[in-house]
Amino acid sequence: MTIKNSKVWLVTGVSTGLGREIAKVAAENGNIVIGTLRNENQFSEFYDLVPGKTHPIKMDVTKSSDITAGINQIISEYGQIDVLVNNAGFGLIGAAEEFSEEEARQQFDTNFWGAFNTTTSVLPQMKLQKQGKIIQITAIGGFAPFPGMSVYGASKSAVEAFSASLALEVAGFGIGVMSVLPGPMRTNFAGGSLKSPAKVLPEYEESVGGFKDFLASINGKQPWSPYKTAQVIYEASQSDNAPTRLFIGDLAVEGAGKVIATLSSDLSNWKKQALSTKFDDAPLTTH
Repeated sequence: MTIKNSKVWLVTGVSTGLGREIAKVAAENGNIVIGTLRNENQFSEFYDLVPGKTHPIKMDVTKSSDITAGINQIISEYGQIDVLVNNAGFGLIGAAEEFSEEEARQQFDTNFWGAFNTTTSVLPQMKLQKQGKIIQITAIGGFAPFPGMSVYGASKSAVEAFSASLALEVAGFGIGVMSVLPGPMRTNFAGGSLKSPAKVLPEYEESVGGFKDFLASINGKQPWSPYKTAQVIYEASQSDNAPTRLFIGDLAVEGAGKVIATLSSDLSNWKKQALSTKFDDAPLTTH
């Protein structure tokens, strides 16, 4: 059936945390929300989140067959997908040297390839509709550096770069793309959801260990609310002036500000040398 007077949202990873709160806020605002879960035992709880508005679907974003089947099921039942929120993912903390290639690939399989495959699978329907919104939940760690976040940050930074170019590619189809870069919230990210590499090197105890201790010290006491974060995300998604990147929380805003200031300084200080590399008879080109 085709849903009238409401939008159909697909939110990945709604078992806990920010994904659950985004689903709740979107449903509270009258939308139909399809949330992906890997465990059917969690279905009844999601049905009860906002009764009549929140509907679970079994989907593992690391499995292309699950993504294809899930999206086909949603289109068959509802006739549309208006908003995709790629939220499914997990965190890893450790020094780059501590990770095996397999551990790093597992991080990318979920955080990057899960978002990539879900996005590209939804695009044909959104192009057919001539409208749609894609919201990528990345992290401030994909923009600003923190010790121990090299692999996790790289997976989120990959989503950032993918999304920035994607936005230019699909704008002509009426499809918008927004990346969300929150700081730490009062979720289970810094608790049981945060994983570490099997190998631990003692020489990184001061740098990586210090950041691990910081996360442990604020776990369960983070002042940043995932529900309020979800409200800001929803507000931005409805705005005609939606940002391409939405930084949320003071650690995210401060971290982004420092990175932007450093980039601006580097660009300014080395601009003359950077522009000196063209052939003498070549004009400066722009795209």
